[in-house]
Amino acid sequence: MTVALPPALDLPTLLIWGDRDLILPAAHLAYARTRLPRARAHLFRDTGHMPQIERTAEVESLLRAFWPGHPAARTG
Repeated sequence: MTVALPPALDLPTLLIWGDRDLILPAAHLAYARTRLPRARAHLFRDTGHMPQIERTAEVESLLRAFWPGHPAARTG
């Protein structure tokens, strides 16, 4: 059986992953990057499937740096 791959997306994307994610293992990050050529990626150490909860402050910093023009990035 052959599975058709979705086309690569040429969009700015931020990929945030945990190296201890048991649902989407960190090895999937490399594949995601092949489908999202303009992606920035960050792999958190000692983090599972929910970096936004496990590493809230660090994820917030990544989001602010990724999207500096968004109004939320300008709040204190």
